Amino acid sequence: MTDISSNATTTRATDAVKSGVQPIAITSKINLATASLVATLAIQYKHATARDRRFPRQTPPVNGHSMPCKRRPRSGGSVLIIGIAAIVLAMPVLAAETAAPALSPDDFQLQDHAGQVVLLDFWASWCKPCAVSLPWMSKLASTYADRGLVVVAVNLDKQLAAADKLLAQLDPHIVVVHDPEGVLARQHDLAGMPSSFLYDRDGKLHEQHVGFLPANADAREQAIMALLETEATPDAN
Repeated sequence: MTDISSNATTTRATDAVKSGVQPIAITSKINLATASLVATLAIQYKHATARDRRFPRQTPPVNGHSMPCKRRPRSGGSVLIIGIAAIVLAMPVLAAETAAPALSPDDFQLQDHAGQVVLLDFWASWCKPCAVSLPWMSKLASTYADRGLVVVAVNLDKQLAAADKLLAQLDPHIVVVHDPEGVLARQHDLAGMPSSFLYDRDGKLHEQHVGFLPANADAREQAIMALLETEATPDAN
């Protein structure tokens, strides 16, 4: 069975882009935004602590002389920990507010698009060639939606928020499905990423591709256009 998790050996991004194929197993990356915020808090705490040592708080003058004030040390470590915890706890809420609406695998049925040409594509935020193929798919959706093309983008990230940046760039005609457990991916026995499956108006698989290379984009678009010119077979579905 193909391992669709993102917890295995990382391949070099340059190799993936050159070949157009991202192996399914890949190491997930640390959330850089969270790491940056944590680092910022740590630096601010360090500077605040150093400033306190350099400029101790003074008591009001007594007999013309100011005296250092004895006080309890600041609980800077606690403040830092609380700040980090607040960031981590807030992340699911922020993700829920920013993630694009997506169907679950149970909500998606190919039969629901009977009479239309369907381009079903599997992708993830950690897939380098996917970042190249998604703009191409958005262009297809924008150009051919009114002629009967449905582009379905199946995301395999464990958390959909990881793909927010790419989701924001997708054409609104694209149907997004979030498949974190790889239900649809296993059904299609993926060999690499991105993987796409082109179905005609009768719901029959016309062709499939593993990977994406811009040099092949025109030929693939011609195949889609050819299917759009055909009519669905009566009662085929």
